[in-house]
Amino acid sequence: MSTPPQPIAARRIDLTWLAGRAAARARTFLGEPNRALFAELVRAAFKNTDHNSIAGALWSLLAPFAMLSALYLVFRERFGEELHAYPLFLLLGIALVSYFATVTRLLIAILFANRALLLNTTVPRETVILSQVAFHGYKFLVEMVLCALLAVYYGTLTWHGVLAMVPLVLGFLALVTGVGMLGAVLFSFARDVEHIWTLVTHLLMFVTPVFYGLESLSAPARFIIYWLNPLTPFLVALRGALIGPPAGPGVYVHAMLIGAAVLLVGYAAFLTAESAAMERT
Repeated sequence: MSTPPQPIAARRIDLTWLAGRAAARARTFLGEPNRALFAELVRAAFKNTDHNSIAGALWSLLAPFAMLSALYLVFRERFGEELHAYPLFLLLGIALVSYFATVTRLLIAILFANRALLLNTTVPRETVILSQVAFHGYKFLVEMVLCALLAVYYGTLTWHGVLAMVPLVLGFLALVTGVGMLGAVLFSFARDVEHIWTLVTHLLMFVTPVFYGLESLSAPARFIIYWLNPLTPFLVALRGALIGPPAGPGVYVHAMLIGAAVLLVGYAAFLTAESAAMERT
């Protein structure tokens, strides 16, 4: 008589293996040689971006402000009168969606783009991924500082709001990293993932409440955009922190749970399939 399967035991073994592998990779990543490599990769990204550019990093701020100007001119009469501090309202949405779309599209193909480096060295593959998250995260943090300055102008900035922003930004970076890792693995097996994800990110500006409030939507649309779009809880919570009124505790918990869950799932998939993914790149 054959032995019945034991899915729970197998699941425990898998989780134990993943936890041990993640701990070992964390020790390697935090080691002195790898920290120096991480800093060098971030520095190289800055040099490549600003090479032969007169304005340098200012170009990275031009796009969100151009989008802000366009959306403000188009929607200020429709939504601007109903929403307090509408330019700040818009800038928060643009910064969040733009960072998410830019970094996840980049991370999807990162294993393929760095194939020679990752196959011929012992560099932890997370280092290359996190260096890009950090490089673009710097620009995102600059935009958040600009949003805080706008909040000062509108008189809506409080210390409680600033403190609430810190875990929200960290949770949002976790979400982006998890999505990027999962996308990098899937891209190695199916190149169509890049085209599909590009289409999805183009739609994000419309299916995320960037230029409109959730209250202006019907109940079914509001339910779909809040519960099925992982960016919405972060955006609602950040607007509550910088513009007010503060979002309820459930929104903050929802956002942080999404960030943690997506990072765990994405990293687990990355650790499980990275070897096979590198062979397929």
